[in-house]
Amino acid sequence: MPPIENLSASECAARLDGNEPPLLLDVRTPREHRSHRIPGATALPLHELADRIDELDPNRPVLVYCEHGVRSLSACAFLAERGFRDVANLQGGIVRWTGPLEGENVRS
Repeated sequence: MPPIENLSASECAARLDGNEPPLLLDVRTPREHRSHRIPGATALPLHELADRIDELDPNRPVLVYCEHGVRSLSACAFLAERGFRDVANLQGGIVRWTGPLEGENVRS
């Protein structure tokens, strides 16, 4: 199994701003995703990941986040065990994210 990188919010932002940004995967519940999310994130709740894994490209880098970094770390391990080669976790989750957010509960 390839190693799982735990990235800080600034490291995640740098990857997302790069020439070939990773798939940004939000494994929180639909309600959490609607409430607040990182722009460009794909919602795929952790409890649906096993059933929907075929929707993801194992050759594309994946950056996973949740609220506090626990569910996303589980998702990263699951993906790595199934052959995803470049998987990273937003350490501390969206609560550590300092960049822009969007959603129903985000004030502009």
